[in-house]
Order: sequence, then C-alpha cells, then structure tokens
Amino acid sequence: MASGRDERRGTRFDGFTLSLSAADAAQAEQRVNALSAGGQVRMSLGKTFWSPTCAAC
Repeated sequence: MASGRDERRGTRFDGFTLSLSAADAAQAEQRVNALSAGGQVRMSLGKTFWSPTCAAC
C-alpha cells in the first residue's frame, strides 16, 4: 500500500513501516544493525513471547 500527500487535509509524509523476516538470529541482528544506522530504534532486538528475536526500527 502506498499513499501520497493530501493537501486538503494538511497531512504530510512522516516515515514508513517495513516488516522483515529473518532465517535466524544472526541474520535478524545484521538487518536490525543496518536499519538502525541513521534510523530510530523503537524496540531493541530481543526475545518476546511470540519470537526468539524481534525488534522495531
């Protein structure tokens, strides 16, 4: 899904969300490190009740 700016409503683009899967914890760590460089980490890589490794950048 993509959307553009609607000048009538005064909305503006403010980033995006991307979901990725990894084959293992090492690949997950590599992806999180790459995405967090110059970005914002919202949840550090760690274990959750639904996954052995999960993060939000």
